[in-house]
Amino acid sequence: MDVERIGYTIETCSSFSAIHRPENILSDDPTDPNSRWMTEKTTGDQFILLKLHRTSLVSSIAFGKYGKPHPTNLREFEVFIGPTPKRLKRVLRAGLCNTKFTEAFALSGQRGDKQIPTRYIKIVPRKTHNNNLNFSIWYVELWGVQDAERVRAAVAVFQKERARRTELLVAKHLRHVDGELARRYTELKQIESQPKTMAELYTAIAVHKDFDRAEQIIARMSVEDSDVFSKVLHGYISASPVTVEWEPIRTRKEPAGRGGHQMVLDAEKKELILFGGWDGNEDLCDLWKYSLATKAWTLMQMDTERYGGPSPRSCHRMVYDTRRHGMYVLGQLETDGPNFECAFYFLDLGSQEWTLLSKATDTEKGPKAIHSHQMAYDGVADRLIVFGGRIQKKDSTKTEYSGMYFYSPAEKKWSFVVNTYPAQRIIHRIDHGMDLSEKRRLLWIYGGQRRSQFMSDLYTVDADTGKVLEYSFGLSEDVGPGSGAVIKSTGTDEDCFVVYSGAHFPVRAQEEILAEVDGNYERMREVATPKMKARNTLWMHDGESWIEARKGSQVEPVPRYACQFVYGGDGWFYLHGGRNVGVGEESERLGDFWRCRLQRKTEKDLLREMVFIVRSEKFKQLARQESTKVDAYVYLKKDLREMLSDSSEDTRRLEDLTQHLFSHSEMEAESLGSCFSSLGRFFPLNLKEPEESLEDLLPL
Repeated sequence: MDVERIGYTIETCSSFSAIHRPENILSDDPTDPNSRWMTEKTTGDQFILLKLHRTSLVSSIAFGKYGKPHPTNLREFEVFIGPTPKRLKRVLRAGLCNTKFTEAFALSGQRGDKQIPTRYIKIVPRKTHNNNLNFSIWYVELWGVQDAERVRAAVAVFQKERARRTELLVAKHLRHVDGELARRYTELKQIESQPKTMAELYTAIAVHKDFDRAEQIIARMSVEDSDVFSKVLHGYISASPVTVEWEPIRTRKEPAGRGGHQMVLDAEKKELILFGGWDGNEDLCDLWKYSLATKAWTLMQMDTERYGGPSPRSCHRMVYDTRRHGMYVLGQLETDGPNFECAFYFLDLGSQEWTLLSKATDTEKGPKAIHSHQMAYDGVADRLIVFGGRIQKKDSTKTEYSGMYFYSPAEKKWSFVVNTYPAQRIIHRIDHGMDLSEKRRLLWIYGGQRRSQFMSDLYTVDADTGKVLEYSFGLSEDVGPGSGAVIKSTGTDEDCFVVYSGAHFPVRAQEEILAEVDGNYERMREVATPKMKARNTLWMHDGESWIEARKGSQVEPVPRYACQFVYGGDGWFYLHGGRNVGVGEESERLGDFWRCRLQRKTEKDLLREMVFIVRSEKFKQLARQESTKVDAYVYLKKDLREMLSDSSEDTRRLEDLTQHLFSHSEMEAESLGSCFSSLGRFFPLNLKEPEESLEDLLPL
């Protein structure tokens, strides 16, 4: 898709201050402190509305800034787009770093065949970096598709979808008013207001109050209507809570305590390979393997340098090559290197022989001497992906970060991934997470640190081109690990990735660190370490949203950072070593070994929950009549009780139901409708009637 800059004018704004008119955002002049739009007020109802020269498919928005940090920069804002000023949808909630650098954001959902044709864009400031000051926007740039044919096609799809939703709203309204009229309307319009399963459930529950029939429909759905059921099951599992169960691994022989090491999975032999690290006094170059089958460590090489392999090192990166049954080692942290060269090694895990692929990758169009970067191997494309890391050089007064590189093992060639427009410029960083989904051809880049900024953003990248497809900005720990989390991430075999963090910097601590460092980022580690807060967290991201794992076991590892966290391909995640947060001597490093698994709801749990909802409603209907209250009590004690465990949550649910024997807070029709709506929660949007109603659209 050909992306280009999109022109616009200022339609209106909530207010502006003195000479800081809204038209100022049309020009980019970082040297002029007055070249900005600034609101007259600090209230949350401020906005600026842009009108595009013509309807377009906007995919990204970029914000220019003043030439140095400014307290009125937007710490939080929202972006809405749509065809008219009154028909707008939020596509971005993000925030700007308080720096001089331009930042670009990909707009949510603006790819594929269901993009929103846009003529108007509304930017709503929410917070500044100093909450007592007015909002400022210095410069705005829009990117997307303006090709007339593609825009017309998108408009046609958009209008067709809106027409379908409107017809479904009318059908829903008529069904609640007059069932026969609703049937005639749906036949006339040739629309299916509900999937077969949902329609049958509605008839059984709301019309005939035949709850035994409703149970039969649910049981049949899992067998006969497998396509619908699989979608229902996926949605249910995705929305269900996740718990984490930890257990320690104790072995007779094991690697010494360390941090800044690397550990990867040998997928062929089902072994974890561990190399290098810092023991608190010196870098290490020992090579170990842990068998998932025998649950034992084996020392492969005490000194890899003696075997033609890497010298002692830490903060390097390793990745496993599924085609060649080997692993690559790249980079290291050097404090006094004479040349700061980036050596590149390959280890054949069958023969345990090392190969020096390059003594200095930057001489072969690869990365310069880097550390704290990330690597992934793409078995489909047969190449390595390297991103980020800090560039090391003799002159350390200027901090530089590395970008994205591809390496072809077959051709033994490096290539730098060039980004051509602002929304593709991933902010370079260190200590981030990076995981690849070969099946979905997606690369996820999350978190990390860049100079003074603790990152919590997430990039979804096309694994074949390196182009950014989606961008999201984590504003708090409510929607992900949050800024200030020191993370380790790993992919899984379910097209998602999991992030572990044992150390966190609260927002106040981040501000204190930046003030104390005062631009000397060499002191970041020295200043930041004492301000860390210890807390184990695990977050899972399924490509769409973050899910935090709840604590499910009494025992858990000591919170840590500079550790290794790797998925073993056996349903377990393995955690090794690192540094204890805020406890112990400066030189102390951990050598303990743990594993954990994430537990989620199953198909059996889904069917149980749906049947429980139906039986609960049957009990409520029995409890309504004095003549059937005894039957209701017996049904509660037998048919409902047998579905519940002895957990405190299930005990509470049973107690809540018991109250219906004495009083009723809902009318009968309302109660039946609530039962049907509760079952509808399990169905994805495209398999059920709209959640809103026609009445909701009418003004009071």
